[in-house]
Amino acid sequence: MGLRIEPRIVGSFVKTGCLKILAHESVGAYFTHCGAGSVLGGLNFGRVLVTLPFYADQSLHERVLEEKKVGVEIPRNEQDGSFTRTSVAKSLRLAMVDEEGSIYRDKAKEMGLLFGDSHIQERYIENFIEYLQNYKLKNRVPYVIKPLISSVDFLSCQCNKTVSIKFE
Repeated sequence: MGLRIEPRIVGSFVKTGCLKILAHESVGAYFTHCGAGSVLGGLNFGRVLVTLPFYADQSLHERVLEEKKVGVEIPRNEQDGSFTRTSVAKSLRLAMVDEEGSIYRDKAKEMGLLFGDSHIQERYIENFIEYLQNYKLKNRVPYVIKPLISSVDFLSCQCNKTVSIKFE
């Protein structure tokens, strides 16, 4: 019995079951461009991120991931930004096989427990909202972020839904 993936059109996005694949225990690492959504997706499942950023803030994300030992950088040529298949293979080997890469695998699993726990994420959102409301009272400012939906609904939003936060 194989894994069946059925693409669905949701708004302008195609959903292909990528998260099911990423969640599978046989996936040893996640090759990513370091976009925020990709980083969160990989960390959610405790995968070591093999990083190859291309644009804007992606290089900053890569630096943080490397510093936290959950991301393995693919080295590039300083002059032109090129990379080789050998550098890709070395980074993948470090992330998934080599003994010195065990720190990355351990840290990624640890992050997976944090990012993958919806109760912790719910608590973070509640604490943030409470902080903003207390800030308003303490500083007597006329605005606060008012949640229009519960944070559980917010975390489970699909690509075709719009989430708005009203400022008052």
